[in-house]
Amino acid sequence: MLNMLKTWPRRGIFGFLALLIFSFVPAPVQACSGGANMPMSELADYDVIVYATVLESDERGYSAIMLVDRYIKGNGPQFLPIMRWRPALEITSAVRGYTTDCLYNGGGAEWVVGQQGFFALKYNDDGTYTDGTSGYYGAPFHSNEEDGISYYEWDTPTNTFIEYNVSDEEFEQILLQQFSTYDESIPPSEEVPYPLKRWLTVTTESGSKYHVNPDRSVTPIDVSTAPIAISHDGSHVVFRQGNELIVQHYELILHPDGEYFSTWFAHTLTGNDLLFSPNSSLIAIWDEQALHVYMFDNFEYVGYGQALGIQLIGEKKLNLTGSGALQVAWSQNSAVLAFADDSGIWRWPLFTAAEPELIVPDVIVPILELSLTGRYVRYGDMNEWLLLDTQLGDVMSNALSTPDEQNFVLFPSETDNEMASDLIRECHAPLQDSCPIEFPNARPIDFLFWYQNEEIAVVTCRSEYEDCYVRTWRWDVTKILSPYRGGQLWFIMPTVNDLGYDPIYDRPAMAVNDYIIGLSFYFASNPNGNWEFRGEYVDLTGIIDSPIVDVEWGQPLFYDSAYYEATE
Repeated sequence: MLNMLKTWPRRGIFGFLALLIFSFVPAPVQACSGGANMPMSELADYDVIVYATVLESDERGYSAIMLVDRYIKGNGPQFLPIMRWRPALEITSAVRGYTTDCLYNGGGAEWVVGQQGFFALKYNDDGTYTDGTSGYYGAPFHSNEEDGISYYEWDTPTNTFIEYNVSDEEFEQILLQQFSTYDESIPPSEEVPYPLKRWLTVTTESGSKYHVNPDRSVTPIDVSTAPIAISHDGSHVVFRQGNELIVQHYELILHPDGEYFSTWFAHTLTGNDLLFSPNSSLIAIWDEQALHVYMFDNFEYVGYGQALGIQLIGEKKLNLTGSGALQVAWSQNSAVLAFADDSGIWRWPLFTAAEPELIVPDVIVPILELSLTGRYVRYGDMNEWLLLDTQLGDVMSNALSTPDEQNFVLFPSETDNEMASDLIRECHAPLQDSCPIEFPNARPIDFLFWYQNEEIAVVTCRSEYEDCYVRTWRWDVTKILSPYRGGQLWFIMPTVNDLGYDPIYDRPAMAVNDYIIGLSFYFASNPNGNWEFRGEYVDLTGIIDSPIVDVEWGQPLFYDSAYYEATE
């Protein structure tokens, strides 16, 4: 667990206004970028000026969601996602301790829920806005206070800022006269729903990739220069350059000329593919010959600070003569690695064993999942699989371990329904390993995921009816009033091509009807037999180049220490 998480001090708007005391003081020269407080004239460079209220802010106070009352300059939706610094940089800099230099210095006034006033914002080209501040700039934010509004103009003859105090009505007129193309402020559009809390990556049949942004705009991804992987906490990033993998800390990007920001901050490794551990502290990299496991650390000193450190902690030669593709999976606590080559399935407790153990010999099957500590290994396919208890050697058919490894969930077929029913009648809370939970009549299974960490959810699609349905079954019996364990039928949906579920923000992303992404389970058919979208969705028809084959939730908009702990 990340126990070094820090939050930046919340000065609030009053702390920010204290910074503006430096009126009439010559602007200091600062390192990296920036200067003194931003004068009114520089607001001309901003895309929009709004009168708005801060509805949400993250733990740092650097990302927010605003409700716009009116636009003084520009136009747009009623909800605006704000991101001054990417949340991953908090981990990279404050927690991991890597040198980020001018890329991240955590500056500017913090957003506080309930703030209301005039905000000048720039578009980030990724579906978010920023106030453009850094540690060396005063924010272009003017709070609506009872005593009026203070703003600043640069006085060239004296080389100072001069402060002016006006009422909020007078200030709005000044903004309209100087920056607006219309005579009065205009209301926002209400067509765009509440912002997404995470970027969504969409892959199409052609291999093209796109980002669905927090404001639901769509940005094509240049696959030739984009990272091929980012760690779960966002602190590490990997690029592909020819036959090499370039491992760096977050926000160091591949430049158009092919050169990286600095070789000081990067490590060049060889391999065809990779997989980060859930806690982002390890990375497995492999090719046809060998699997290598590396651990990241914060103790590689470069010049004036700590840069990305990495060390090899294990390697294993592979037997890949037939399939050529290696199956790799991490345990949820990042302590155990499992992989499958032509010899069978191997299990490797990295911190207690120097070499992996062959636990399922002479079987070439996909590894579906490792449990919390890696004790249980699930392998097979989505409809017929085995669960191996690596401590006792027991093998169960069509079962899985709950997230805390305290219970089993059974997915019986019609032939063993009676046996499972007998077991379930003998169970009493609290459940034990010998008392499994039955999820009857759940197969065939197209998608399976933990819903809000308390229920197991199954998506089953019936091709003959051209539709799918979602069912959930609660596994924590201490929260169930019914003796039947709270099984329920959810929603009937169109055919689902792919599904990604975000347990942190309780948000599904379902690729349906080739070009539609459903962001909730609310679908319904009309009398004509066609599907209607009654919940949130994004229609990418005419925007992407071919049908959707994969959806995956990516980096979050907000920094939230609970989120990063939940990824471990």
